[in-house]
Amino acid sequence: MHKIIFLSVILSLLVGCSTIITVPVDATPLSDDESTLVIYHEQGINDEFKVYVDNQLQGTVTSEKPLKIKVNPGKHQLYADAGLIRQISNFTFEKGEVYFLKVWVDFGDRFVGSTEIEPSSKIEKYVVRSFKQ
Repeated sequence: MHKIIFLSVILSLLVGCSTIITVPVDATPLSDDESTLVIYHEQGINDEFKVYVDNQLQGTVTSEKPLKIKVNPGKHQLYADAGLIRQISNFTFEKGEVYFLKVWVDFGDRFVGSTEIEPSSKIEKYVVRSFKQ
């Protein structure tokens, strides 16, 4: 019950301070010899998510700005850090391919949350709330 009240208050505060925007996604490969990762976040949370590949910081994802990087083909561990519990995901990437990965926050039970990265189908754009005024 407390969780529902808390989330309702937070959502009502956020809705009054935001605008709906469409974010384009560039699916062009960065390299023919490496794998291209397009990492995005569409939950509309006004946070930055630092993205790590094999424990190396690659950049930051926000709801308004996806991250596009290239990695060597093969097996990699990815996670996103936003000060919550990190869930490490294992992926295998092929040479010359473009992969879409979604960062999302699982609010969990009793206010314990985690940040996760999961595969996504190809997208050209997504719609989110922008908190920039």
